[in-house]
Amino acid sequence: MKHIPFPKISNRPDIIMSSLNHEHGEPSAWAGAVKLHGTNAAIGCAPCDDTWEDYTMWFQSRNRIIKPDDDNAGFAMAMSHKVGVSFMMSLLADTYAQPVLLYGEWVGPGVQSSVAIAQLPEKTFYPFALYLVDEKRFVAVPCLESVFFDPFFLTRQTVPVGPGMVAKMQKLTDAADTQCPVGKSLGLEGHGEGYVWAPVGEHQYNPEYWFKTKGTSHSTSAKKTKIKQPSVPLTSEHLEWVQEHVAKRMRQAEEYVIEMDGQCSKASTGKVIGWILADIHAEEDIPQGLDLKSLGKTIAEAFHNYLEQV
Repeated sequence: MKHIPFPKISNRPDIIMSSLNHEHGEPSAWAGAVKLHGTNAAIGCAPCDDTWEDYTMWFQSRNRIIKPDDDNAGFAMAMSHKVGVSFMMSLLADTYAQPVLLYGEWVGPGVQSSVAIAQLPEKTFYPFALYLVDEKRFVAVPCLESVFFDPFFLTRQTVPVGPGMVAKMQKLTDAADTQCPVGKSLGLEGHGEGYVWAPVGEHQYNPEYWFKTKGTSHSTSAKKTKIKQPSVPLTSEHLEWVQEHVAKRMRQAEEYVIEMDGQCSKASTGKVIGWILADIHAEEDIPQGLDLKSLGKTIAEAFHNYLEQV
């Protein structure tokens, strides 16, 4: 088994739409699934040998293979004991005649805070994508209600392509930020995170053409961490950009280091800098004239300031 991370979902609708339209033509609509605020996780299954009589199962976080005794938020332990999971995963592998990975969001108390689904009575796994390892492609998640509840079924949104499309997406995102639709369907009050959008049609299950829209309540780190002017001064526009895009990633960088190393301190500064710069490169358009490589010291100072405030 090897770790296969779920692809990063873009936060740039303009780039995703342009790429899809250029390569495959414009879809008729975009389908939105509520973006749950938890931690990315996956269950893998593969045959032990060519006889397909026995199967091996493994577990992943976004960053690594996990085990019940080396876990992330208790996911591997919970899934290894959940009734029906082993049989369901072997059935999926058998159906597609190859190893499979079932990706989803692990949510509930102690995973994240300040969102409606953090009030669930216990941690829960909500699958959202199925990956065929040999074919290297995603397919629709089949009905798994005998093992996992589908919280997205009653809360999906479809926005037709045309005038007002982006405004409607934003309106739905703002509404989800105020009250999580999935939480509401489960009788829970509180914030949601936003939506993940996929083009309706043959590319609907390909994350390469997905994008996310988030509400403003998920920018708390940006408000907390002050970015100082570096020794080589930035223009006011560049400093404002760095404030927005570096500061809001502090908590995610901290969570990554804690998962990988078990703790996060000033000694983790190098890993934090590396994670933040890589994530910015993957998700953002870098302003012309801004050299990210020169921001190492600036990010380090911001990270130390963040540690003092958490």
